[in-house]
Amino acid sequence: MAEPEAVTYDALTLVRDIKDTLCKRGSLTIRGLARTFKIMDANKNRQVDLSELDSGLRIIGINLNEEQLKVLLKHFDKNCNGTVDFNEFLVCIRGDLNDARLCWIR
Repeated sequence: MAEPEAVTYDALTLVRDIKDTLCKRGSLTIRGLARTFKIMDANKNRQVDLSELDSGLRIIGINLNEEQLKVLLKHFDKNCNGTVDFNEFLVCIRGDLNDARLCWIR
């Protein structure tokens, strides 16, 4: 009897699903994303760890297994410290600013 193949999860697909859910809730604005991040940051240290990511996503209706959460955390965690800060979260959900916006900001 053959063993089942291991399932691999794609971070970009997971992020797209999160964005779709947030979009349905009207939470893709900076304010909405900040509120979502605040919900996830249970201990209010301005960082979201794996446990907080899990419970925060569940609150907004996204249920992921442990492997999916690890893939997502690794994708969000650009400085590899094991947590996600608001800027990392924002860039992963919204993306980098386009050239026109960067020019306007400067």
